[in-house]
Formats: sequence, structure tokens, C-alpha cells
Amino acid sequence: MFEPGSRSKQVSLFMLPADEAAFDDALAPVTADIARWETHDQRARTIGPHDSLPAALHHERTQAFSRLRGRDGGTVGPLIQYLRTSVVITDEAVPSRFG
Repeated sequence: MFEPGSRSKQVSLFMLPADEAAFDDALAPVTADIARWETHDQRARTIGPHDSLPAALHHERTQAFSRLRGRDGGTVGPLIQYLRTSVVITDEAVPSRFG
């Protein structure tokens, strides 16, 4: 039995595009037969399968989901939601000296 609040967890990571590819490269061998990346098109109400995280993010630039594969070939169960965002820092926000 799950403890209250243990069903969903959120972890925030800062990744550059090269990090996204390395994350996918590390995850792919472990999940190749049991999960796949997908994107969701809310307007068309469709789900698009993708072979990798970079491919999914090329299609849908903001988010992608990794879902477990079901016996019938569809996806089921828990998911990993990967959200991409941008960080903008102005020169005024960067300290010129530390300490």
C-alpha cells in the first residue's frame, strides 16, 4: 500500500540540450522494451510516439512524456513528464563580484 502523497513525485533539473541527449542516452537502454517517449497534441487530441527525448522535443518544444508500454502496444501506467523552459538572465542580474 502506498503512503499518502507517495504516488507522485516532482524533481526539477537544469539541463542544456546536450544534457537532454545524455539523459535520453542513459535512459534508453534501460527502458527500450518497456517505455517510449510521446507528445500530446491537445488541439487534435492525438498522441505521437517518438524514439527519443530529443525527437519528442523537436516535435513539441515544451514537453514530452515517457510512458510504460502495455501488452497491446499502447502506453499505460505511470509517466515521466519532461518540461522544457527557458531562462533569461540580464547583465544587471549577474553579480560582478562574489563574496
